Amino acid sequence: MSRKRLFELVLYQSCNYKCIDCPMEKYLYEPDELMPDGRRRNGITNELLLKWLAMYLDPKEWFIEITGGEPSLYPEISELLAELNNRGYKGIIRTNGSKRLPGYSNFKRVVAWHDPLDSENSTVKQKPTRYDYVLILENPDDDWQEKEKYCKKNDIPYVVFPYKRFHTDQSQTSHYQPRPNSIFKLITTMFASGDIGAGCMRSEASGKNLKNMDEPIISTLCELCGNVEALEYFIFNAPGFKEAFEVEEKELVPAGENYITYPILNEKLEWIDKDHNVVALLGEDISNIEKQYVPIL
Repeated sequence: MSRKRLFELVLYQSCNYKCIDCPMEKYLYEPDELMPDGRRRNGITNELLLKWLAMYLDPKEWFIEITGGEPSLYPEISELLAELNNRGYKGIIRTNGSKRLPGYSNFKRVVAWHDPLDSENSTVKQKPTRYDYVLILENPDDDWQEKEKYCKKNDIPYVVFPYKRFHTDQSQTSHYQPRPNSIFKLITTMFASGDIGAGCMRSEASGKNLKNMDEPIISTLCELCGNVEALEYFIFNAPGFKEAFEVEEKELVPAGENYITYPILNEKLEWIDKDHNVVALLGEDISNIEKQYVPIL
């Protein structure tokens, strides 16, 4: 049961840590900050989110990556995780491990273990707690080898992630050859404001919004998407993860144009084929058109 679609939920765009090389640094805001249109940056609620998920995201088709900012700061996080688990969704929670997060069989807590300064107390972050897996960044300015030794000594499931993915100086990390995305080929991102965008975090939100119950924009991934590649690297390297989540090599989705499922809904709300011709508009029946393009894997 491979997961062909990824829902990236940026649940909370504030954080209580200030980590070196944080890829989300320029997307972080004060907890109560407002957007230019008056909406809150951190405006998602469980009531709206769960209603939207029930309408558009089949748990059999979607894998959920909950991230931020720091998702444990979201006021309704415990209730949200319980309900997602009950509905059969599967995924991971990317967290700094500073706050208590309940553990569930369908959602694995992945704690990033860096040595940032706590923005409130200016103290070094302590050893990870409340985890299912620990993620260690192979940062030459951090004592990552000692962290790895600690995890080995204490039988902590961990993954060492290549610093190359965060730094242009590739000599600073062990060799890692990026590969095309093989599990996820479609992605939707929801920001903490409720805006829904196509593709990775670098793309702009499209103007579609959770509050209006707009459909998700489903986008093909670029051949080498850093966010998705990082998630896949974790899935393939985390001890026991593939087995626990039933990800099988024979069912992984190959990358490349020939394997993209068409038609695609673009930002103009048009369904387009592989030659970028408009074949239908949002709301029209595309069942017959869709059958022409679904690949045989």
